[in-house]
Amino acid sequence: PVVDAVTVRNPRLGSAWRAVRSVGEGGSLQTGYADVPEFRRELQRLVRQWSPDVVHLNVFRTAHLVPELTDTRVVLDLDEFRSAYYSTLATTSTSMGWRAVGHLEGPRMARAEADISSSRACVLVSSPADLLGSNTVLVRSPCDFEPSDDEARDPILLFVGRLHYRPNVEGIRWFCADCWPAIAAQHPHAILRIVGESPPRAIRRLVGGRIEVVPNVSDIRPYYRQAMIAIVPVSAGTGVQMKLVQALASGVPAVSFPRALGRAGLRSGQGALSADGASEWVLRLSELLGDANLRSRLATAGTAWAQAHHRSDQVRESLLEAYARVDVVA
Repeated sequence: PVVDAVTVRNPRLGSAWRAVRSVGEGGSLQTGYADVPEFRRELQRLVRQWSPDVVHLNVFRTAHLVPELTDTRVVLDLDEFRSAYYSTLATTSTSMGWRAVGHLEGPRMARAEADISSSRACVLVSSPADLLGSNTVLVRSPCDFEPSDDEARDPILLFVGRLHYRPNVEGIRWFCADCWPAIAAQHPHAILRIVGESPPRAIRRLVGGRIEVVPNVSDIRPYYRQAMIAIVPVSAGTGVQMKLVQALASGVPAVSFPRALGRAGLRSGQGALSADGASEWVLRLSELLGDANLRSRLATAGTAWAQAHHRSDQVRESLLEAYARVDVVA
């Protein structure tokens, strides 16, 4: 637990002004938003006071601080390269405003990420697809979910995720509009259960026709135990979809877009099936709903993969190896 935390406020007006100013200066809007002058001063003060062996910076919004820490080793816990998300947003979002943000932010963030990849910081990423430079190190996200002893008997399709996150919203709305009607017609007992925090009106409106929305649960593990299949219809996200990792760790076979499987380092059939267009999604889900042996094989393979790559002890070893490399990178 953090014993002594220093908190710096980021006033809304100041953050909005810095983001707008970044538009004219050619920098990333996220960098401008998070570049609080008081934060810089506090960081420099603490570095002088403590003389730390390493400064561990978290996510892209702190990457601009790397050049300031000239006399200190730096670990940048980037998790993922987000420029790909904004580039996808620019072409796929249903919102004109978000498409404009994507066109603006994607190239700017890509330039900043290229600088990060050639910097002296040791950069941590969670997806093998993001191992782009000699200073990037793979440290996956931990998941210690355990598989259930009994396979779910009810034909429940489960989606889990932050329901205020745009790629999740767009993905589940696409699935409900383009895939679910055919699946519901072919499998009259199937249920689609959507579980997550802060569902917006667009998600709450989906309720009905054997579609359930369960908001703001304290523990999602019971919902995985009840599910027969997990779905990951998210094409715009970056990094590794933790809903995919959680499903496989729980022994629940999944269906996902190829991109999400690739970013996790998974092959189709290794706990999950790959599907691209709506007709392929319907086909794969119908196969799984009707074939208990296929579900069992996928569950076994997925659990083995999740335990090999995402258990806390495995992640801890990866993190220690990353810290051991800090001297080499610096």
